[in-house]
Amino acid sequence: MESVSSVVNVLGEVGGSVRSSGVHALISMLCGSDCFELADYVIEITEKKAGYYAVLVREKLKRGCIEQACDVIKRMRVQGCEPDTKIYNYVLGSLCKNNKLNEALTLLEEMKRTNVELDEITFEMFISSSCRLGNMEVAKESFEQLVNTGRGP
Repeated sequence: MESVSSVVNVLGEVGGSVRSSGVHALISMLCGSDCFELADYVIEITEKKAGYYAVLVREKLKRGCIEQACDVIKRMRVQGCEPDTKIYNYVLGSLCKNNKLNEALTLLEEMKRTNVELDEITFEMFISSSCRLGNMEVAKESFEQLVNTGRGP
């Protein structure tokens, strides 16, 4: 922790965009080394930004830890940092790829309830995975919702 704190202090002294990109790179490096606790510590001592949490979520999903990625989203909300569309899409994509369509639909409802914008990628994941799983009703509903947003497929 001391070494990580020292790196964060140096980045703070440099400031500007170098600080932000350096903190992001530090979190990425720590996650890549399975040092998630230290990555959490970096976020704790710097700032709670959605972009930093996105790295945590993405890396947890790479390791197949879907539940832990969902826990990061919950923790973000508690800490006053709203998850963005990209973070939700990471988790939705993983759920859909792992044939967990019901869990993905529950998460989609959470997105809607908390006014997180659904984008084309969000709908595409549901259309694609629903077709793959033979659930044409969900695919049709997702397509209709996409069209109702004024966006095209």
